[in-house]
Amino acid sequence: MSTRFMSCLAFTLLLGACAGPATTQDDATRRPGDDAAGGSSGRPDVPITRLKECSLGTAQKATQQAMLDELNFVRTQPARYAAVVEANYAGLGEDRIYLRDGVRIRMTEGRSAVREAVAFLKQARPVPPLRAFGCLSVAAQGHVKDQGPRGTIGHAGSDGSDPSRRAAKALGRKAACGENISYGPESPREHVIGLIVDDGVANRGHRENIFLAEYRSFGAAVGPHKVYRQMAVHVMCFEDFRDDAAPASR
Repeated sequence: MSTRFMSCLAFTLLLGACAGPATTQDDATRRPGDDAAGGSSGRPDVPITRLKECSLGTAQKATQQAMLDELNFVRTQPARYAAVVEANYAGLGEDRIYLRDGVRIRMTEGRSAVREAVAFLKQARPVPPLRAFGCLSVAAQGHVKDQGPRGTIGHAGSDGSDPSRRAAKALGRKAACGENISYGPESPREHVIGLIVDDGVANRGHRENIFLAEYRSFGAAVGPHKVYRQMAVHVMCFEDFRDDAAPASR
């Protein structure tokens, strides 16, 4: 991972104790943010009630839509997004360093990871766009508020919750959801590009999560982080929850 970009992935299924792709590292060598292999059950223990109505503030609605637009851009037009990735790393040198907003960023793999991501995007099949649902952004914001002030990372909440459980709490019913998180001062585009390139992550699990065709609904939140200045959370669920936000097209 880059010196200013930390990301991690959790992926749980509704049935069975199943964790998504994760690097196989023992605790002694695990990097911050690589604690994705937990083995969540995907069966949140909350009562099934009617679907809640969640209201978002103006700023959170804008964040949700900006993240949704960027994610749907790459999901529905991966070949076109390849040029976006190439342009982002145009100044990347053989020393694995490039400038972003005047800050020197050192990558783990460098140009080879970028080339691989571009090649993947050029041959990838488009997958359906996601739809925003406010309650999922409420779940994402809850994780931001939990981790940010304490400076912690990963997918486990301070109460032991996983992404599906947090979504279920916000929704008022069971849910099967995955989650991508990044830590650092990033725009929605930088967040998505970083997860697509997945520098330093051997199995490119974050990229795989983004291109999971079965996901239907989406929520997002950003906020301050004690250590990495800012964190961004994407929640993606298999159920087709919706609010008024339509999928973006470009």
